[in-house]
Amino acid sequence: MNQRAYKAFISYSHQDERWAAWVHNQLESYRVPRRLALSSAIDRLAPIFRDRDELPASSNLSDTIQDALSRSDALIVICSPAAVASRWVGEEIALYKRLGRGPIICMIVDGEPGSGGQECFPEAVRFDIDEAGRHTPIEPVAADVRAQGDGRRTAMLKIAAALLGVGLHQLIERDSRRRMRRLFAISCGSIAGMALA
Repeated sequence: MNQRAYKAFISYSHQDERWAAWVHNQLESYRVPRRLALSSAIDRLAPIFRDRDELPASSNLSDTIQDALSRSDALIVICSPAAVASRWVGEEIALYKRLGRGPIICMIVDGEPGSGGQECFPEAVRFDIDEAGRHTPIEPVAADVRAQGDGRRTAMLKIAAALLGVGLHQLIERDSRRRMRRLFAISCGSIAGMALA
Protein backbone atom coordinates (compact mmCIF):
# COMPACT_ATOMS: atom_id res chain seq x y z
CA MET A 1 0.00 0.00 0.00
CA ASN A 2 1.14 3.55 -0.71
CA GLN A 3 2.67 4.92 2.51
CA ARG A 4 3.00 8.62 1.69
CA ALA A 5 1.88 11.04 4.35
CA TYR A 6 -0.75 13.67 3.68
CA LYS A 7 -0.60 17.28 4.88
CA ALA A 8 -4.35 17.06 5.47
CA PHE A 9 -7.45 14.96 4.87
CA ILE A 10 -10.59 16.81 3.69
CA SER A 11 -13.82 15.50 5.23
CA TYR A 12 -17.00 16.73 3.55
CA SER A 13 -20.56 15.89 2.55
CA HIS A 14 -20.79 15.23 -1.17
CA GLN A 15 -23.31 18.10 -1.29
CA ASP A 16 -20.33 20.35 -0.49
CA GLU A 17 -18.04 18.76 -3.09
CA ARG A 18 -17.37 22.04 -4.92
CA TRP A 19 -16.00 23.57 -1.69
CA ALA A 20 -13.84 20.51 -1.03
CA ALA A 21 -12.47 20.75 -4.57
CA TRP A 22 -11.87 24.50 -4.14
CA VAL A 23 -9.91 24.24 -0.87
CA HIS A 24 -8.02 21.20 -2.17
CA ASN A 25 -6.90 23.15 -5.25
CA GLN A 26 -6.11 26.33 -3.28
CA LEU A 27 -3.97 24.54 -0.72
CA GLU A 28 -2.09 22.26 -3.11
CA SER A 29 -1.24 25.21 -5.39
CA TYR A 30 -0.29 27.56 -2.51
CA ARG A 31 3.37 28.58 -2.51
CA VAL A 32 4.71 28.69 1.03
CA PRO A 33 6.65 31.95 1.60
CA ARG A 34 10.38 31.37 1.08
CA ARG A 35 11.31 32.45 4.64
CA LEU A 36 8.79 30.03 6.15
CA ALA A 37 9.77 27.23 3.78
CA LEU A 38 13.41 27.56 4.81
CA SER A 39 12.66 27.59 8.53
CA SER A 40 10.04 24.82 8.48
CA ALA A 41 11.36 22.68 5.58
CA ILE A 42 7.83 22.77 4.12
CA ASP A 43 7.64 24.30 0.68
CA ARG A 44 4.24 22.98 -0.39
CA LEU A 45 0.95 22.06 1.28
CA ALA A 46 0.65 18.85 -0.70
CA PRO A 47 -0.49 16.21 -0.92
CA ILE A 48 -3.96 16.81 0.49
CA PHE A 49 -6.29 13.78 0.59
CA ARG A 50 -9.70 14.23 -1.04
CA ASP A 51 -11.53 11.01 -1.71
CA ARG A 52 -12.61 11.88 -5.26
CA ASP A 53 -8.97 12.43 -6.30
CA GLU A 54 -7.11 9.95 -4.12
CA LEU A 55 -9.17 6.79 -3.70
CA PRO A 56 -8.04 3.76 -5.69
CA ALA A 57 -10.46 1.06 -6.72
CA SER A 58 -10.93 -0.77 -3.43
CA SER A 59 -13.27 -3.42 -2.19
CA ASN A 60 -13.29 -1.85 1.28
CA LEU A 61 -13.68 1.92 1.33
CA SER A 62 -13.44 2.15 5.12
CA ASP A 63 -9.96 0.57 5.15
CA THR A 64 -8.76 3.09 2.57
CA ILE A 65 -10.26 6.03 4.47
CA GLN A 66 -8.87 4.80 7.80
CA ASP A 67 -5.43 4.38 6.26
CA ALA A 68 -5.49 7.91 4.78
CA LEU A 69 -6.71 9.42 8.07
CA SER A 70 -3.94 7.65 9.98
CA ARG A 71 -1.34 9.19 7.67
CA SER A 72 -2.74 12.76 7.67
CA ASP A 73 -1.16 15.58 9.66
CA ALA A 74 -4.45 17.48 9.96
CA LEU A 75 -8.16 17.09 9.27
CA ILE A 76 -10.03 19.81 7.36
CA VAL A 77 -13.80 19.61 7.88
CA ILE A 78 -16.07 21.38 5.38
CA CYS A 79 -18.82 22.57 7.77
CA SER A 80 -22.44 22.99 6.69
CA PRO A 81 -25.87 21.59 7.54
CA ALA A 82 -25.15 18.88 4.93
CA ALA A 83 -21.99 17.92 6.87
CA VAL A 84 -24.02 17.78 10.11
CA ALA A 85 -26.46 15.36 8.41
CA SER A 86 -23.68 13.21 6.94
CA ARG A 87 -22.97 10.02 8.86
CA TRP A 88 -19.64 9.63 7.06
CA VAL A 89 -18.34 13.08 8.01
CA GLY A 90 -19.13 12.37 11.67
CA GLU A 91 -17.41 8.99 11.50
CA GLU A 92 -14.29 10.42 9.84
CA ILE A 93 -13.99 13.11 12.54
CA ALA A 94 -14.52 10.59 15.36
CA LEU A 95 -11.96 8.20 13.87
CA TYR A 96 -9.42 11.00 13.43
CA LYS A 97 -9.88 11.99 17.09
CA ARG A 98 -9.44 8.37 18.21
CA LEU A 99 -6.23 8.14 16.17
CA GLY A 100 -4.87 11.14 18.12
CA ARG A 101 -3.40 12.80 15.04
CA GLY A 102 -2.98 16.56 14.45
CA PRO A 103 -5.37 19.50 14.51
CA ILE A 104 -8.94 19.58 13.23
CA ILE A 105 -9.49 22.67 11.08
CA CYS A 106 -13.07 23.71 10.31
CA MET A 107 -14.15 25.66 7.21
CA ILE A 108 -17.70 27.05 7.32
CA VAL A 109 -19.40 27.16 3.91
CA ASP A 110 -23.08 27.28 4.94
CA GLY A 111 -25.30 27.38 8.03
CA GLU A 112 -24.68 28.99 11.41
CA PRO A 113 -22.90 27.72 14.51
CA GLY A 114 -25.37 26.86 17.29
CA SER A 115 -28.52 27.52 15.27
CA GLY A 116 -30.56 24.33 15.51
CA GLY A 117 -31.73 23.33 12.02
CA GLN A 118 -28.96 25.32 10.34
CA GLU A 119 -26.11 24.10 12.56
CA CYS A 120 -22.90 23.90 10.53
CA PHE A 121 -20.57 22.07 12.94
CA PRO A 122 -20.95 18.27 12.99
CA GLU A 123 -21.48 16.87 16.48
CA ALA A 124 -18.08 15.15 16.46
CA VAL A 125 -16.45 18.61 16.10
CA ARG A 126 -18.59 20.21 18.82
CA PHE A 127 -17.94 17.59 21.52
CA ASP A 128 -15.10 15.54 22.91
CA ILE A 129 -16.08 12.11 24.19
CA ASP A 130 -14.10 10.63 27.06
CA GLU A 131 -13.50 6.91 27.70
CA ALA A 132 -16.65 6.74 29.86
CA GLY A 133 -18.73 8.08 26.94
CA ARG A 134 -19.35 11.51 28.50
CA HIS A 135 -19.73 14.38 26.02
CA THR A 136 -17.79 17.55 26.80
CA PRO A 137 -18.71 20.58 24.69
CA ILE A 138 -15.83 22.31 22.92
CA GLU A 139 -15.77 25.54 20.94
CA PRO A 140 -14.49 24.84 17.42
CA VAL A 141 -12.49 27.57 15.72
CA ALA A 142 -13.16 27.94 12.02
CA ALA A 143 -12.26 29.71 8.84
CA ASP A 144 -15.44 31.11 7.25
CA VAL A 145 -15.44 31.40 3.45
CA ARG A 146 -18.74 33.26 3.36
CA ALA A 147 -18.82 36.98 2.52
CA GLN A 148 -20.15 37.79 6.02
CA GLY A 149 -17.28 35.77 7.50
CA ASP A 150 -13.62 35.84 6.49
CA GLY A 151 -14.18 35.67 2.74
CA ARG A 152 -12.46 33.11 0.54
CA ARG A 153 -8.90 34.45 0.53
CA THR A 154 -8.58 35.05 4.28
CA ALA A 155 -10.28 31.73 5.04
CA MET A 156 -7.79 29.90 2.82
CA LEU A 157 -4.88 31.74 4.49
CA LYS A 158 -6.26 30.78 7.95
CA ILE A 159 -6.23 27.13 6.93
CA ALA A 160 -2.73 27.42 5.42
CA ALA A 161 -1.46 29.10 8.61
CA ALA A 162 -2.92 26.30 10.73
CA LEU A 163 -1.29 23.65 8.52
CA LEU A 164 2.06 25.46 8.66
CA GLY A 165 1.84 26.18 12.38
CA VAL A 166 2.40 29.92 11.92
CA GLY A 167 0.44 33.05 12.76
CA LEU A 168 -2.17 34.21 10.27
CA HIS A 169 -0.63 37.72 10.25
CA GLN A 170 2.57 36.30 8.70
CA LEU A 171 0.68 34.94 5.70
CA ILE A 172 -1.57 37.99 5.35
CA GLU A 173 1.46 40.33 5.32
CA ARG A 174 3.19 38.16 2.71
CA ASP A 175 -0.01 38.01 0.62
CA SER A 176 -0.41 41.81 0.80
CA ARG A 177 3.22 42.40 -0.26
CA ARG A 178 2.84 39.97 -3.16
CA ARG A 179 -0.33 41.74 -4.34
CA MET A 180 1.36 45.15 -4.05
CA ARG A 181 4.33 43.93 -6.13
CA ARG A 182 1.94 42.59 -8.75
CA LEU A 183 0.03 45.89 -8.89
CA PHE A 184 3.32 47.82 -9.11
CA ALA A 185 4.49 45.63 -12.01
CA ILE A 186 1.17 46.10 -13.81
CA SER A 187 1.32 49.88 -13.26
CA CYS A 188 4.93 50.06 -14.54
CA GLY A 189 3.94 48.00 -17.59
CA SER A 190 0.99 50.30 -18.28
CA ILE A 191 3.13 53.45 -17.96
CA ALA A 192 5.79 51.97 -20.24
CA GLY A 193 3.12 50.99 -22.75
CA MET A 194 1.65 54.51 -22.72
CA ALA A 195 5.14 56.04 -23.11
CA LEU A 196 5.81 53.87 -26.15
CA ALA A 197 2.44 54.75 -27.65
